Amino acid sequence: MSRDTQQLDLYPLHYRLLRQAKRAVLLWTAAVFGLAAILIGNLTLQWRANAQQQARDQEIVAASSSVNQLRRIVTVLESDNARRRQWVQWVETAKPDDSLLQSLAVVTAATHPATPQNAEQHLDVQRVSIKLPVEYPASADATPNWAQPSLSVVAITKSRGQAMEWMERVAESPRVRQVDVSTPNGKWSEAVAKLSGQPVSTKVLP
Repeated sequence: MSRDTQQLDLYPLHYRLLRQAKRAVLLWTAAVFGLAAILIGNLTLQWRANAQQQARDQEIVAASSSVNQLRRIVTVLESDNARRRQWVQWVETAKPDDSLLQSLAVVTAATHPATPQNAEQHLDVQRVSIKLPVEYPASADATPNWAQPSLSVVAITKSRGQAMEWMERVAESPRVRQVDVSTPNGKWSEAVAKLSGQPVSTKVLP
């Protein structure tokens, strides 16, 4: 047995056990601190990686949101453009007829009949609006409102009777149908009459 061992054996047993226990505690403490440091380091690195990943994800989400919004806008624009191109095609392929000429002739003849009229019978036409027919898909069940021809004439009248005679003269022509006359808010005292109808064409213009 060596000298150190001989000296160590001279210590009491409980003292030797205490020293061994202290040495073991120190070793375990160092090991725990080392493992804790490693764990904290790994957690810190993981937290930073997660934070960076979240930041990248938010950037991607923000960018994708803008892209999706642009896609929706593009989809709407494409749909609108397709519809407008269809309208242009219908107008370009439509065959012009004599609705405009016929309607103007009917309104002129009804407003200024061949029989002489006095000042009380004179009509003062303020506005004439004629909408020509527009082609629409043959698959439609009925003619859409936007494709139907229409006639609207606003004039200053002296009385309801004068407006009714005016309407009757227009209705006598086969070139305008569904003729009606009205006044703003139904008040004939305002001396404004609006005649409406639907032009009827007779032939296609060359």
